[in-house]
Order: sequence, then structure tokens, then C-alpha cells
Amino acid sequence: MQCPIPDALFAQVKHGLDKVHQSQTAPFVEAYSDYLKVLKQTRELKVRSSQLEKEAAELREENSTLNHRLEKLDENLVHINATQKLEREVTTLYKDKSRLLEELVAANTDVTQSKRLAHSSSAQLAQSKGLAHSSSAQLAQVTSENETMKTELQTTRAALEKEKQLHDAASSELHSSMVTREEAVSEAERLRAENHALTRRLVEIKEKEVQRMEEINQLHEEAFEQTVMIRTQAAADKEANEMIRSRMEETGEGHVTLRGAMRLGSLPGQFQEKKLPKAPARSMVAHKGGCCSLSSQPRGYLVASCGMDRTVQLWDLGTGICSNVSSRQLTGMMGASNDVAFTCEGSQLLAAGSDKSLHLWDVSTGHSSSVTAVAASPLDDRLAVSCAEDRCLKLWDLGRGFSLRSIPCTKMPNSLMMSRDGNTILSDGSVILWDVRQCRGGSTSSLMEAKNHTQPIVSLSPSNSDSLVVTACKDNTLTLWDFRTMSTIGTIGSVGRGHCHVEMSKDGHYLAVGATDGSVFVWDVEAPNSHPTILSSGHKDAVVATAWNEDSTMLVTGDKSGTIAFWSLLEG
Repeated sequence: MQCPIPDALFAQVKHGLDKVHQSQTAPFVEAYSDYLKVLKQTRELKVRSSQLEKEAAELREENSTLNHRLEKLDENLVHINATQKLEREVTTLYKDKSRLLEELVAANTDVTQSKRLAHSSSAQLAQSKGLAHSSSAQLAQVTSENETMKTELQTTRAALEKEKQLHDAASSELHSSMVTREEAVSEAERLRAENHALTRRLVEIKEKEVQRMEEINQLHEEAFEQTVMIRTQAAADKEANEMIRSRMEETGEGHVTLRGAMRLGSLPGQFQEKKLPKAPARSMVAHKGGCCSLSSQPRGYLVASCGMDRTVQLWDLGTGICSNVSSRQLTGMMGASNDVAFTCEGSQLLAAGSDKSLHLWDVSTGHSSSVTAVAASPLDDRLAVSCAEDRCLKLWDLGRGFSLRSIPCTKMPNSLMMSRDGNTILSDGSVILWDVRQCRGGSTSSLMEAKNHTQPIVSLSPSNSDSLVVTACKDNTLTLWDFRTMSTIGTIGSVGRGHCHVEMSKDGHYLAVGATDGSVFVWDVEAPNSHPTILSSGHKDAVVATAWNEDSTMLVTGDKSGTIAFWSLLEG
């Protein structure tokens, strides 16, 4: 009897069974299935392992079989090698046998022919016996003739041997004569070549002597021209000194003061009113890495600047912009340019580089280390002097492009200058005086050396006087020197800059030097005990170089960062 089950009870029981299935059976279904899979894989692996063991046993049996076969093959190979050797020996024996058979056939043929000849010879022998009796008499006669001929043959042989000895002696004499002739010919060729070489060498020596005479004549002409220029300069200096002395007598000055010493050479002329400016007329970055030195053009309006960017630039002081004239721009430096200088005519520019070279366009110096400074003669457009870190001064003939003389130094110079008469060189470290004429003659000794400073001198600047020079020392003092007596006239001032290039204006009125804070100190030399004017708005880095133009109306300064500033004294 079936009882109907209510739907609610059926749904409730189903729901309960589902919950029991989900809580007790479902979580283990996946694990059980994984277990079955693992069990199946284990059985398969056992079967596979047994199969692999059987295969391994079969492979081991096959390996032993192969080893056994290999041993048999080795034995067979030994037998085969012995068999091949025996086959080769049998082949050789067969060849020998065939050769012997051929020889046997040939011998049988010879025996047959010999038998035939024997039969024919027996018949001939019977005939010969008859002839032998008749030939016996003839044989006796021939024997006597033979004895006679033997005697004659011996005589002929003796004569032939004597003739052969004479021929050998003549041949040896002829050979020695040929050897002597060849030696004589080779000696004649050698003498002819030596004669040609000596002739060519003599011609070269004569040409060198002619060239040397031409150089001596040219040097004599140069010395004569320099003597004329020196005499002219001396006459002009004497006339200027007479004029200055007469002016001093008229004004009642009885002695030469510092102001008067700095004004020597300043003659009356047309002057514009000058006033130190408070700001530069123009300022721009000209050299990346820093400016190293400046130089103004004598009797011109250009200033040359050089720096760490391996370039030398020309500046027009009227505009303050770089000149576009390509022939006036020095290029091709392989290292930083440390110093620049114009020649006395202003037509050529020299640059000293850290690449161990001195550049007058394309002229090489021959220094063995970085060239630190260069100076041109004020009177001779072809004479210049340079110094380098190799502790050496070099005199240069710029017209020919080679060094005239090398002068060793006990100290490494960083700056130098030449006097107005072009006969004296001053180098730094301590003030050291060199005579150009003695250096040209071969002397390597300095005239004198002053050691009044406790610290080394790092920069020199000539004044408009014949014998005065301004020095900058590492003890931050600026000193006026008279290098004729190698004594100090006085101290102008001090500035906190140890390595700046000090520069005196061409008229001897101003002295400019840079400072580490980017300011420029300018002294009015004609104003006694004056304080310097400080120009501080043009640079942000240490000022390392200064230069005045020819008429002292503009000052150009360069700093370590490469900025060039132009200060006009006419604009204020």
C-alpha cells in the first residue's frame, strides 16, 4: 500500500539529504576521485616498472651478446689481418713465380739457339782447324807487330800525359786570371759608386754651406735692423726723457716719485675724460669651462680671449661682439688655451695650449709639457718667448717657425713678459731677469733673481716705463719693481686673488686685477694712497684675466666660468 508523501515533507527530506550530501559526502568526492587516480597511476607505474625491468634484462642480455660478438669480431679481425698479410705474400710469390717462368722460357729459347749454333760451329770448327795451321805463321807475325805497336802506344801515352799536364796548368792559370779580372771589375764598380756618393755628398755639403751663409746673412740683416730699431728707440726714449726732465724742471719737481715713475713715456696728446664705470657695457659667456687669459692688440681695437673650450676669440672693443673675420680666429687647439699674446705689429696672435704646443696659427713649439705663457717682443715682429711646465723657456723665430734657443729653469714659470726694448725677459716664481742677447748667444744663465717675497710671484705686467713692472704675489700683494736695480719701489695694494692676471693700462694710469668673488679691483696709480675702485656687477665667478685696449678707454675682464665683460671708461 502506497501512501502519498506530501510535497513539503519530500522537499524537506530532499533538502536534508542534500545538506548531508554536501556536508559529509561532497567534500570527499574530489579527494576520493584523486585517490582513485593516484591508485590507477600507481598500478600503471608498477606495470611500467616491471616492463622496464624486463626491457633492462633483455638489454643486459643483448649487451652481453653484443660484447661476445664484439670479441669474436676482434678475433676475426686479427685473423682477417693475418689472412690479408698472407694474401699479400702469396701475391708476391705468384709475381715472383711468373717472373721465374718468363726467365725459364727465355733460357729455354737461348738453349735451343745455342744448340743450333753448336751444330753450325762444329762444321766451322773443322774448317777452322785447317785455317789455324795457316794462321799460325800469320799469328807470329802479328804478335811481333803487336809488340811493336805496344811500344809505340806507351810512347804516345807518355806524350799525351805530358800534354794533359800542360793543358791543366794553362787552364788553372786562365781561371785565376778570370777571377782576378772579376775582382778588379767589382772593385772598379765599388770605387765608381763611392765616387758618385762622395760627389753627391760634397754637393749637399756645399748646398748646406750656401744655405748656412744665407741664414748668417739674414741673421746679420736682422741684427742690423734690430740695432737700428734699438738705436731709434733709444733716441726716442732719450728725447722723451729730456722732455720729461724739462717738464719736471718747469713744474719744480726735484725728484721722481711713484706717480712720476708711472707716468714716464706719457706725452701730451688728445685725451678724453675717463671715468671708472659701475657696470660693464656688455657681458656674455664666451668660453665654456672658463676664461684663461686676455690680450689687447697694439695700435688696434681688438682683444683676444682664450679659455678651457680650446678656442681663441677676437673681440671688437667698439661693439663687444666676436669678430667674424675668419683669418683672425685661431682654431685647431687640441687642449685648453692657457695664454694669448699679440706680436708688436698686432698682425699675428700667439696662443699657449695645454696640449704641449704654442700656436702661431700652425706653428708647433716643441715643448715637452703644457705651455703656460707666451710673450711677444715689442720691437721685433718675429721674436717671441714661451714657458711651459717642462721648466723651460724657449725663444722663437716666428718668421721661420722654429725655436732659436731653449733655456732651462730651476722653477716652473707660469707667467713672463718682455721689456720695451725687447732685450730683457722677466719670469715669475720670483722675479728672474734674462738677457735675450745672451740667450741667443747660447747662455742659459739668468742675469739676476730677486727674492723679496715670501710667496711665489704668479703674474707680471709691464708699465709704460722702460724699467718698471707690476707683480702679483700669492700673498695677495701688488708690488711695483724697478728691474734695472731689482728693487721694489712700493706696494700698490692687495687683493684676495692668488692667480689672477694683473694688467696695467697702456697710459700707466690704471691697474686692474680680479678677485675670487667676481669683482674687479682698479687702482688709480696717479692718485697717491688711493683706495681701489671695485667693479662688482659683471661676473659671478672668480675673475682670472684682465686687459686694457690701446688708448686705455676700455677694460675687458674674463672669469673662470667663461664670461667676458667689457667696461667702457667713456660711458661711466
